[in-house]
Amino acid sequence: MEMLKKALPALVSGVLLAGAFLATPPVTVQGEVPKDTRIVNTVAEPVPTTMVGTASIQGSITAQQGGAWNVGIVGTPIFGIDPNQNSVRLSGGGTKLLLNTSFEQLPADTDTQIDSIDISPYAKVRVSGTVNGSGDITYRIYSGPVVGGPHTGLKSLDSFTSGSTWTRVYEVAGLALHISIHPESSNNQSIITVYGH
Repeated sequence: MEMLKKALPALVSGVLLAGAFLATPPVTVQGEVPKDTRIVNTVAEPVPTTMVGTASIQGSITAQQGGAWNVGIVGTPIFGIDPNQNSVRLSGGGTKLLLNTSFEQLPADTDTQIDSIDISPYAKVRVSGTVNGSGDITYRIYSGPVVGGPHTGLKSLDSFTSGSTWTRVYEVAGLALHISIHPESSNNQSIITVYGH
């Protein structure tokens, strides 16, 4: 029993200490209040973002094409052509033969004229020729402002010399086409065709 007498004060002290510890209310420790986090990057280091839903955007947007783009026009746009500033040619259904002719034994060093072929309905004109015989033939191609009218105000489209087959194409050539044929020799033949498109 002697041992119990010696151990009893230590046991009572331990029970009292444990009781005092358990009877003390808990202490709550509070840290700082949470704050917003802000990330600031330079323009050279943008922060990638993803938009979900719809949003309004102000300022400029830079876009890079990643496939075919479609552009829609709201409303009915109005387009006009100023007849004083623009020449418009509507091609009516393909290529049309306008001239197919042949000249033989033309006098040497003399101009022979093919006048006023109406090319007004066409956006392009193709002139082709073949030279047979001896010597070359010089061709001068002009466009005129009047079909069947005077030979004033002619615009030179081309001038060339050929001894074989040739073809020339002229875009928006004018209203009338004029061709001058000038052979070097009288032993000649010139076949000329004109197409409008």
